[in-house]
Amino acid sequence: MLKGLTKDEVQQRIQEGKINALEVKITRSYKDIFKSNVFTFFNLMNVILFVLIVMVKSYRNGLFFLTIIANTCVGIFQEIRSKRVLDRLAIITMNKIEVLRDEERIILPIDQLVLDDVVIIKAGMQVPSDAMILDGKLEVNESLLTGESVPQLKTINQELFSGSVVTSGEATCQIIHVGKDNYSSKIIQEAKKFKGITSDLKKSIDSILKIISIIIIPLGSLLFANQYFMLHFTLKEAVVKTVAALIGMIPEGLVFLTSVALAISVIRLAQKKTLVQDLYCVETLARVDTLCLDKTGTLTEGKMKVIESFKIEDINLDEIMGNYCSIFPDGNATSLALSASYKTFNNYTCVDKLDFSSDRKYSAITFEKEGTYCLGAAQFLFPQQNEIIEIAQKYASQGFRVIFLGKSEKGIINNQISDAIPLAYMLIRDQIRPTAKATIEYFYKQDVTCKIISGDDPATVSNIAKSVGVKDTDNYVDASQYTDEELSKLILERTIFGRVTPYQKKLFVESLQKAGHVVAMTGDGVNDVPALKKANASIAMASGSDAAKNASNIVLLDSDFSSLPSVVNEGRRVINNIRSASSMFLIKTAFSVVLSILTVLLSQAYPFQPIQLTVIGIFSIGVPTFLLQFEPNFQRVDGKFLRVAFRNAIPSAMAIVFGILLGMILHSFFNIPANMVSTFNAIQTGIIYTFTLYMVYSPLTKYRLVVIVSMQILLAFAFVFGANFLGLTSLTPEIIITIFIYSIISIGLVKGFKVIFESIIKSLGY
Repeated sequence: MLKGLTKDEVQQRIQEGKINALEVKITRSYKDIFKSNVFTFFNLMNVILFVLIVMVKSYRNGLFFLTIIANTCVGIFQEIRSKRVLDRLAIITMNKIEVLRDEERIILPIDQLVLDDVVIIKAGMQVPSDAMILDGKLEVNESLLTGESVPQLKTINQELFSGSVVTSGEATCQIIHVGKDNYSSKIIQEAKKFKGITSDLKKSIDSILKIISIIIIPLGSLLFANQYFMLHFTLKEAVVKTVAALIGMIPEGLVFLTSVALAISVIRLAQKKTLVQDLYCVETLARVDTLCLDKTGTLTEGKMKVIESFKIEDINLDEIMGNYCSIFPDGNATSLALSASYKTFNNYTCVDKLDFSSDRKYSAITFEKEGTYCLGAAQFLFPQQNEIIEIAQKYASQGFRVIFLGKSEKGIINNQISDAIPLAYMLIRDQIRPTAKATIEYFYKQDVTCKIISGDDPATVSNIAKSVGVKDTDNYVDASQYTDEELSKLILERTIFGRVTPYQKKLFVESLQKAGHVVAMTGDGVNDVPALKKANASIAMASGSDAAKNASNIVLLDSDFSSLPSVVNEGRRVINNIRSASSMFLIKTAFSVVLSILTVLLSQAYPFQPIQLTVIGIFSIGVPTFLLQFEPNFQRVDGKFLRVAFRNAIPSAMAIVFGILLGMILHSFFNIPANMVSTFNAIQTGIIYTFTLYMVYSPLTKYRLVVIVSMQILLAFAFVFGANFLGLTSLTPEIIITIFIYSIISIGLVKGFKVIFESIIKSLGY
């Protein structure tokens, strides 16, 4: 009898460092968070610009640096807050295992295993550390290590590699390697970070920053040379105007707002018992248009009940099933339902057994003197017996899972049963989740197509799907009857798929993606892992297998499918609001770049001071977009991020540029003083920003109106009472009238430029 390690032996190994210490981290360390938020390229650029402002002693124009400090501090604070929430939630989903110590079975986290520990490994688990089988046998999928997806049978004295996924069986094993000596850390980490998230938001922002980083130094140099050498401004004036232009080009607020918005979303979802394992998957969920659902654990509760049983031959069904269930007492929902329905017997002696697997669709046991019995799906046990298959299909169409008991004379050969005859069958029914129908209705209202993909009989799946409101349930597909090429086409046309293998689930996801769909996949079993790894967004249940949780972007900690609408809504809220906010931030970037080029080409003074852009940015961009970020916005995300963002930004930026050119004309041809032109530029820029806020955030809600009006009142107060500080001056009646007239004209310009911009975009094929 195995006793396991003693307490003293465990302590000795811990002292020797022979512990399965994992280096996997779901979140970054505090040091990494601090470094990533402080030591950025754009922080460096702003520090340089601030130093230049300090050197020329124009301190008021260094106010922009307070915004940079605030952005950095808030970014650090939000990420630390998010880290603490996620770290606490991660404990809930931390992989644990049954360990034999001092002749007692206890449950421990896998990072507390030590060398030579005796552990019990079952179907659905990921092997936590290299181990040797002492008793029992397992089928394991070593594809994470070898790329070979065919399950391998492992028996006594054979080695298990950490990271392998157990597809069936149960075995008592001894740990032979720990920590850095095995594959655990790498494999589990790769399972958690199996793919990079395809984030249009992240790629778009990175593209903007990349372009700006390329042009900012040469354009800044030309601008300074123009102001200092061509226009003969003092060093102080030239530096201030150059810094103003460069500050305007940097959309540091957009980067900050995106990080904060995503971090807040992670915290919000955590409060709804949802663990987000990848920040940008929140955005990916906003773009999902196809949701692939596994019936078990999603539409149903994962609990089953035997409703009725029928004998085909004259057998002692209770005794056979009682002995069968004593060998397989635990496992999937079907075996649990059978164990609960038949009294346990122990009068048969097991000499060989074949565990159930999702590929094989049956299990088998050879009893001494009694022969070999098998239990599973009719199509796989009796493929040539049409009458039996018809019985299965009849009850499956009524929503039952039909489990057949058969007997084989040849027994288990090469992990297969080839000559089974039917003895009896049991009707088992899934318990449907009460919230499933409302959840399905939600996704249809959101224009998300639902595909039900299951390993069960397609008629059974169809019946259950129909009862919860899934559309097009009659034309179901038996995946075992079609080639890969045929299934790749059918997944685009049909809704219900049964008898689906793990490989085929992955094939379905790939086929949908090739057709241009953004696919989310839910699952809780080992057979869902290949598809979860391939999907754009993957969602696992906390009650599911370790492998499924490790392979998913999101884990539903309450294992409740009805949580998905709130997850999708959160993703849509984030991306829609950030997209609106980005339009406001990119106005400043666009007009700053264009004005910088124009001032160099026309040999004109740059029309703004840094302090003016800082104040306009605070009240017209930063504060309102931050406050409006929390507003519900659950519309489906359409189109590309940059196209939508620039659709609003470019027209307003061009209207501001035209206003600046008008100011240059007033200065050059009508001898309007430079400080008065500067005031004209600041006011007309603020007005265009105000109009753009109304345009971007239309239709106006009460909350939106309050935020926008409040910010514009504060901006007006800043212009009036902080005029000297901002470098503004009083205006003549003629200039006031000009501002009023151009304000009206600018509205038409913005709308006109928007039409032109849209036409150009369409002609380019975007």
